[in-house]
Amino acid sequence: MLLKKSLLIGTALTLALSSVAKADLHTYNYTKQDSTVRITSNGNICAAQIPPYYKYTPASPNGATPGESHANYVEINVLCKKDPCNAQIFMNRDCSGAPVATAVLIGVGSTVHNVKITSITDGRYSITANAGVVTLRGG
Repeated sequence: MLLKKSLLIGTALTLALSSVAKADLHTYNYTKQDSTVRITSNGNICAAQIPPYYKYTPASPNGATPGESHANYVEINVLCKKDPCNAQIFMNRDCSGAPVATAVLIGVGSTVHNVKITSITDGRYSITANAGVVTLRGG
């Protein structure tokens, strides 16, 4: 009986964690600059300047290996607050200067996120999104 209960609890935890893992947003940055986003649908907050998250994606150390960042379900919900979540993408940590692109994240509050790049305003960059994965190249 104890073994069955332990197995049941373990299975439930595994399913719960796999659902939360699907909610992550992954960013891969192959550029020479750090990047971050300004959440325009939540008071124009710069994600890299909001404690305790300080969300930004570091530059690639060598152009071949990407800098990486991951935002989990809780971070996404705190930073975005509502669905859809509109954002501007900046190639720095303080959201200064002109954004290089705009994007929308659909699925705030759910376990599945979908990012769409709505415009690229700086042709030096290639920014793609596939579900919850964003990739930055160029510069």
